[in-house]
This record gives sequence, structure tokens and C-alpha cells, in this order.
Amino acid sequence: MTEPQPLVRNMVAGDLNYVMATGLRTWRQLDNSLLPDEDWFAAYRPVMERLLASKDTQVKVLCSSDMPDEILGYVIGDETALWQIYVRKSLRGLGLSKVLKQAVGVDKKTPLAWALPVQERVKLKHPLKSRQLRDHPAMSTVKK
Repeated sequence: MTEPQPLVRNMVAGDLNYVMATGLRTWRQLDNSLLPDEDWFAAYRPVMERLLASKDTQVKVLCSSDMPDEILGYVIGDETALWQIYVRKSLRGLGLSKVLKQAVGVDKKTPLAWALPVQERVKLKHPLKSRQLRDHPAMSTVKK
């Protein structure tokens, strides 16, 4: 008997609820906004919907070859950015995110922008340093 292999496939309609729910939860965890959850989700759900509906966006789902309907992870990306990558906690550290990134053609130079609204795509000076996107107070405004 052969062991099940990781399988990457295109997202299908039945995957949408899982991708939306985990994607928005992940974005919320990354965001330091003081907005209450209900307002935050109301603001960002349309952003995720537009991203997933875009013809330029690729959504690839990771599953097992013996259970192709069970989502183990997914990636959302396009030619400008890696918007979201998700792997179940119990499977992290096994190199599966690398498999997902290869599936959408992103590499180490692709900006990581999964916490940015779609309309705010930017090229980062150092793509792996998301701190560049945070607002920093000017030194002169810091009280002593």
C-alpha cells in the first residue's frame, strides 16, 4: 500500500467557505487594529471577496491524494504578491508551504502582502520585512 501524497489542485466552489473563514481569521490575527471584530470583518470581507473573484488571482488548495476534498492548506497569490498562505497547524514545518508557493509561481523575491487591502499593493524595499508598512511616529512627536 502506498502512502498518500500531497496534492495541489485549483480551488473549487466547495472550498470557498473554508478559505474565506481561515483567511479572514488569519488576517485579523496579523492586524493590530483597534476596531471591534464585527467592524473589522465587515470591512475586510469585501476585500477578500474581491481578491478571490479577481481573474488574476490564483488559489491553490493542498490536499491528500487519497482525500482530495479535505483541505490541508492553501495559497492565494498573483503575479504581484503572495496574499495568503495557510497550512493546518498540525502539518506546519513539513515544507508544505514551499509546495504551495511553487504552485502559484512565487519565490523569495515575491512581496508578502497578505495583510494589505487589494487596492494598496505596493512594492516593498525589502519584501520580507512587513514592518515597512506600519506607520511610525516621527521622532519629534515622541514625548520625553
